[in-house]
Amino acid sequence: MNIFPQHSLLIEEFEKLRQITSEECSGLAGKEEVLKISFASDYAVVLRRLEETEEMRRILSDGEPFPSDAYPDVRQDLKILFCAEFGIDALANFAVE
Repeated sequence: MNIFPQHSLLIEEFEKLRQITSEECSGLAGKEEVLKISFASDYAVVLRRLEETEEMRRILSDGEPFPSDAYPDVRQDLKILFCAEFGIDALANFAVE
């Protein structure tokens, strides 16, 4: 079920908001993830995103510190861990001291 027409001023405004949001991100990974977000007109997708937004709003409003400052980009490290030659199963062979 689509909520909005495929071609709409809402899509243009969404693009503007996405750009503004990416400029507010403190890290490259966050900026890239925001720019990947696409306009959704499917009811289920919109509902899921609203639930995610509400969850984040609750996290921020509960008063506990949230680690949103600068953070290291560990994407390359994760790619190494999950590649076929060196999967998570291989990590079980290493002793943790």
